[in-house]
Amino acid sequence: FVRSGAGGVGAVSMNGQRPVGGNGGAGGDVVLLCDGSLNTLGHLRGRASVRGDRGDDARGKESGRSAREAIVRVPPNCRVSELESGDAVGELREPGERLLIAAGGQGGEGNGDGYRRTRDSRRNYPPGGSTRARLLLSMTLVADVGLIGHPNAGKSTLL
Repeated sequence: FVRSGAGGVGAVSMNGQRPVGGNGGAGGDVVLLCDGSLNTLGHLRGRASVRGDRGDDARGKESGRSAREAIVRVPPNCRVSELESGDAVGELREPGERLLIAAGGQGGEGNGDGYRRTRDSRRNYPPGGSTRARLLLSMTLVADVGLIGHPNAGKSTLL
């Protein structure tokens, strides 16, 4: 189970007749990162879910801070697919490759951008929601050695 972070709420604030409300921070993405030092998915055993952080709410005229992305390290040749449908989401083959699997929500707008001049309530500046997904991680094996020989020559016995 993967869930990205929701965006923070924008603020409605006035400085005299001028709107100065800050924007909410963006929610955290969930990203898979291919790490060449790993060779199995064993480090993810028992980890049922990954959740991105929520963006901070705006405070008065200060905008909220965006959340950090949640990074999940996986070995090379890792295939990602949706659990229910089996559709392929992507594959990470080379170390350093990144795959965004759940985008964080956008921060809510404050009234300080200048184009809204009325005293609207906070509900008119909604933050973006989070993205949810149920994923299956699997590894594809690449053979480094091939055996060539006559039939019944004992090739399987060597393995």
